[in-house]
Parts: sequence; C-alpha cells; structure tokens
Amino acid sequence: MRSYEAARTLFGFLAFCAWSVVVIGLISAMVTGTAVSQYAGSNAGFAAAIPGIGLAITGLLLLAFVQMGRASVDTAEYTQQMLKISRDQLEVSRQVLNQGNSSTSGFAGTIKKAKPSLRHSMYARTDQATNIANAHDSDAEREIQHNGFTIQDMGNCFQVDSRPFERIEHAKNYIDNILVPERDKVISKKLDY
Repeated sequence: MRSYEAARTLFGFLAFCAWSVVVIGLISAMVTGTAVSQYAGSNAGFAAAIPGIGLAITGLLLLAFVQMGRASVDTAEYTQQMLKISRDQLEVSRQVLNQGNSSTSGFAGTIKKAKPSLRHSMYARTDQATNIANAHDSDAEREIQHNGFTIQDMGNCFQVDSRPFERIEHAKNYIDNILVPERDKVISKKLDY
C-alpha cells in the first residue's frame, strides 16, 4: 500500500500555518482596533480592525482547504484498504471455486448431484410405505385419531381432510396448528350465541 505520510506531514504544517494566520489576524484586529479607537472614535477603530478580521477569515479559509486535503488523503488510504480486502476476498473465492471444480462443476453440479439422491430416498420411502401398507390389509386404510381428528394412513402418505402429508408428524402439526384452533373458534362462537 502506498504511504501518504509526506502529504500528512505537509498538511499538518499547513494547518499550523493556517491557525497562525487566524491568531495573527485576530490579534492584529484587536490591537489596531483598540489603538485607533482611543484617538479617532469607535467607527475608526472598527475600520482599522477590518484588515485583521480579513486576515483571520483568510486563515480560516486556508484551514478549510487543509482539512479538505487531509480528507482526500484519508479517502485514498481507505480506498486502498477496501481494494486490498476485495482482492483478498476474490482470491479466497477463487480458491473455493477451484476446490469446488475438482469435486463438482459448481453450484449447478451440486444441485444435480443432490436431486438423484433425494429422489432415490423418496422412492425408497415410498416403497417402504407401500410394503407396510401391503403388509396390512391391502383394501383397508389404517386410521389414526389425533385430537378428535382422523389421520388416514394411505400407505405412501398420510391424509387429513383430503390433504396429503409425507410424514405423520406433519399431519399432526397440521391438526394442532390449523384444525384445532379453527374448531375452537367455531365452538366459542356457538357458545357466545
């Protein structure tokens, strides 16, 4: 990274000079204003102080320019730091991508590889459920009661109110979270009448 120490040192010196001009201008305005006002009146004292006030304002303007220069140096340093961080992150991303290319062809390859295994596990689960259903009575459906509702074991899924669920836990959650609160609302409305 580039170092801007020379610019910082120069701006430090220029800031000192700008503050010196401000102080000198204020002192000059006070001294000349009071000296002239003793002999010629207050309006003449104010007129004599105008050059010192102008010098102090010039010093403030110089100080503002010095601070703008310091801000530009700070911006340059922060931009360099952000660029370094971005390059480091890019390098890490490239390394991860290169490692990923050796095992898969990126995100799309990962998805393609994941889908067959997911399908295989779904088919295996369906086959197991079919075998379980066949082990029971092939024509009769097994019914499970939960909180006053009936869950039908169809062999490959569980049904509640003609809605299929892959697992019995999902069917029970549907009953507990949807059907029971609806039933309770209906009962409470009937009791209110």
